[in-house]
Amino acid sequence: MTRDGDDAPAAATASRPGVVARSEWRWVGAVSAICLLATILPLVYALCVTPPGKVFLWNNRLDAQDLYTYLSWMDQGARGNLLFRDRFTTESHDRVLFLPLFLVGGWISRLSGLSPPVTYHAFRVLLSAVLLVIAYHWIARLHADVGTRRVALLLVAFSSGLGWLARRWDLPSTDLGIPESITFMSLYQSPLFVASLACMLVIFRGAPGPSQKPTPGRMAAPTGASFALAWIHPYDVVTVLVVGAAWTVLVSLRRRGDGGRDRRGAAIWLSCVTAGALPAIAYNGWITLAEPVFRGWAQMVHAPSPSPLGYGFGFGLLLPLAAFGARDFLRGSDDRRLLPLVWIVAAALLVYAPASFQRRLVHGAHLPLCVLAASGVSRLRAWIAARARAVARRDRLPRGVLAAAAALLLSASNIWMISENVKAYRSGVAPYYLRREYLDAFRWLRESTWPDHAVLSSLATGSFIPGIAGNTVYVGHWGLTLSVHEKKATVEGFFETDQRDEEKQAFLRAMGIVYLFHGEIERRLGPYSPESKPYLERVYGNRLVSIYRYSGAT
Repeated sequence: MTRDGDDAPAAATASRPGVVARSEWRWVGAVSAICLLATILPLVYALCVTPPGKVFLWNNRLDAQDLYTYLSWMDQGARGNLLFRDRFTTESHDRVLFLPLFLVGGWISRLSGLSPPVTYHAFRVLLSAVLLVIAYHWIARLHADVGTRRVALLLVAFSSGLGWLARRWDLPSTDLGIPESITFMSLYQSPLFVASLACMLVIFRGAPGPSQKPTPGRMAAPTGASFALAWIHPYDVVTVLVVGAAWTVLVSLRRRGDGGRDRRGAAIWLSCVTAGALPAIAYNGWITLAEPVFRGWAQMVHAPSPSPLGYGFGFGLLLPLAAFGARDFLRGSDDRRLLPLVWIVAAALLVYAPASFQRRLVHGAHLPLCVLAASGVSRLRAWIAARARAVARRDRLPRGVLAAAAALLLSASNIWMISENVKAYRSGVAPYYLRREYLDAFRWLRESTWPDHAVLSSLATGSFIPGIAGNTVYVGHWGLTLSVHEKKATVEGFFETDQRDEEKQAFLRAMGIVYLFHGEIERRLGPYSPESKPYLERVYGNRLVSIYRYSGAT
């Protein structure tokens, strides 16, 4: 709850759990603005250094391919489709995929007139601001001391691990390779990660407190958030249900002699969260069974966790700080303070569960680590202050100095990642920039062909076509193209020789290919000369790109 009329200097004293003063929100707004500005400025820099004759593609080192997957979904929403297809594979399948986040993103792009990449990043920034507000609400419920709350938000917004150090010895570190493991990198990368984190926090924030009756009004938010989460990022439902079940069992064990109210409240909360997720779980299970394409897609998911050393470096100094502050969460009567501990333990087990998507289950674990680490920072400050008084007779160690130093040290990997993106932008090459002729060719496809018209190109070119032109491609994504390795080899074999025309025509006909995209990358694959083939008609051309229509296409 927020006490709007309280304008007292909140930083000076402790508040009550869940009570947030107006002055605190001003501080939250300032921190959020700085954090979000840090995610925007690299894009502004990239636009400013765009080489002549090229176009910036609005991506970075970690999302160079995934961004155009998301833009493909948004494009389908902007075209008026409620349900989506996988445009990165040519196997026939119905339009059954429901992705509400990108559906809304497509609507916003269409109504606002903004380009899809600009809409994507504007949507990301808006959701990031919402997430940081929700995060502070959750932090305020767990910490009464306003100074500790501020440290927690600083850690959430800016902290990372020791990847900047681990890379010097070629050691694994998740903060440099798994963006969903660090909140700042999630804010920097994708509205998908941001929206799912916000849903998780709303669910956990809705857990009932001591003697709190789980009324329909109180259960509406966590139930609705669970419903949304299951559609937005189903992997996180696993984390939510495991953490929720473990916490409910723990509450039941702690409250055996308390008349059962708190136990019933926790059980009702867990039931509501589970019920909220069931529609999406059932629907996604149905399309996986009913559609071979999506069944194959699910089987292709391969995201194993790195070694524990990778997670150790990935979270870095947050781990000892969280361990130092964990004792504060084991005391008191409010069982909700146990949730961060349960979440951390559950995440440590889930990332090595026997599932193909192990590493995805680390998503969100950074949040409870920061909450505990904030207590660790406060305890460390008190310990240092006590030693300072004993040695130098000083009465105070400024809290802000310690917090700023810790935030700077803990944010080093994020700073390194941004600097690497800046270096990549200075290179002026793909996949961050494409020559304008490519964009002109994509635009021609968008304006002159149908989305279901399949295009044959290299894997690299195919990664952009569904998101920019809106067409289906034979090969274009390591995760969404079925049998991607075999298809990549097939495409390379197609372009590497100018012979076997009957075989190539049979291939184009069997795969339903309508257009062949022939640019610089395709020419580098081999001497194939589409301009000399009677079964291919040149329908578009510029200095770098030619597009041919297969005469046997239906």
